[in-house]
Amino acid sequence: MNYLSHGYRFLDRPYFLAGTAVPDLMSAADRGVRIRRPALIKALVDPERLLQDTFEGGGHDITWDEFEKRCSSDPVEIFREITEGMIQHIDDDAWFHRSVAFFETTRDITVIVQSVVSEQSTIRCGFVGHLLTEVLLDATLMRRDPNLLDTYYQVMKTNDPAIVQISVNCLVIRPTRKLSPFLDRFCGEAFLYCYQHDEKLLFRMNQVMRRVGMSQLPDDLQYRIPELRSLVEKRANHLLETSFISP
Repeated sequence: MNYLSHGYRFLDRPYFLAGTAVPDLMSAADRGVRIRRPALIKALVDPERLLQDTFEGGGHDITWDEFEKRCSSDPVEIFREITEGMIQHIDDDAWFHRSVAFFETTRDITVIVQSVVSEQSTIRCGFVGHLLTEVLLDATLMRRDPNLLDTYYQVMKTNDPAIVQISVNCLVIRPTRKLSPFLDRFCGEAFLYCYQHDEKLLFRMNQVMRRVGMSQLPDDLQYRIPELRSLVEKRANHLLETSFISP
């Protein structure tokens, strides 16, 4: 959910930026596809050979020649960038979710969510606290730099979604046809802007709740979001500096 926090340091590397978004995109687009770090690391040993083998095996809808023509630069280097971006996301999450700042912020937000959610609800308040910590961290970055999200989307739109999908399919056991159209929608809808507005943020959160089979968050939560924003903003430096690591 925190696409901007994962990617804002890599706006000069378009396909790496796309890679940082892929794990979260796939959790929404095709939850059955599993991205495993060991497979990503192994792929970087000889990425050219891996690409050749998957195309020769007929695992894609286009030929190698067609793929090469779609690429704006060396296809092996683009594949490497996407793969390294995915690894970056996984490594950042590992640090982020173990950090004291994340634990304390999620705990405090969870308590507030619990105060407005019915005891009979199917909502897992800790899950909601986790998500809100992430999306409000993105919102904090937007507040600090009003042009940052514009730049993020401008760079993302320079990437070819089909190239991203093909690269991911070289790395997973079960290929997907859903990532490319979802990436198109991700850039077209630009829903990260919703994180800046309390009502729209609650709407987006409830989309997630429907997707995972939980009850809708109550409208009363909207009026507590300014308080939640303040909690995240106070700890934002710690959340960013202690969690997100250099490649």
